[in-house]
Amino acid sequence: MKYSINILTSLFILLFISACGGGGGSSSSSSITSFDASPATITIGDSTDLTAVFNSSDVGNIDNNIGSVTSETPVTVTPSATTTYTLSVTKSDGSVDTATVTVT
Repeated sequence: MKYSINILTSLFILLFISACGGGGGSSSSSSITSFDASPATITIGDSTDLTAVFNSSDVGNIDNNIGSVTSETPVTVTPSATTTYTLSVTKSDGSVDTATVTVT
């Protein structure tokens, strides 16, 4: 009987640690708060603003020849067709978060 109580206690502890996010190390959440196009639907030839909001200590980059971006600073684009833009944010630990927005 003593062993079954120890096994149940160990199982409970493992489940608790798992539910709380693991047993060590650091958890890393996304540094991207939002990535939007305004307006998201345009007529060909019109422009839209892409705005990325992310941790200001991180480095943001948008593909499709947009390049480096600063958090909360709109970038005006004029796509000639439906285009999906990908924001990549490199965090201080070297990991990269991504988000996409499509302009139609």
